[in-house]
Amino acid sequence: MQPIELTPEIMADLAACALPDTVQEMIRVMGLEAALTLINKAGGTRWSMPKHQPPQKLLERTPAEIHRQILLLAQHHAGERLAIPRMDRALRCIRDQDLIRRYSAGDSINDLARLYGITYRTVEKALQNPTPLPEDQPGGGAQGTLF
Repeated sequence: MQPIELTPEIMADLAACALPDTVQEMIRVMGLEAALTLINKAGGTRWSMPKHQPPQKLLERTPAEIHRQILLLAQHHAGERLAIPRMDRALRCIRDQDLIRRYSAGDSINDLARLYGITYRTVEKALQNPTPLPEDQPGGGAQGTLF
């Protein structure tokens, strides 16, 4: 999935998602942009956070601009194994909301498909039946919001 630009509208969609505790903590320690970058680059993996040295393999896998924040996260979780969630569903929800917003503003389906690196049909499906935010589902939204 393509990285998502953090516009005010996207931030509102992100706030509406019931984020896992792990992600909320990552955002508190690292900041939102660094946490999303880490999720995009290393989501779906587990990392051992050494007590007395930096997590070298994780640093090698991520862009240099978030290394300082990763070191803060490693210090916060020293001696633990940290699971970095993929957040596919939440990111798909946010993408679909952005597709709807951009389509309503006049962007064509072809332009949206190219922008997000997805097919024309995927854009059509998202516009007709967007992935619901967790609070829109029965029993969803029970975890609360971050903002």
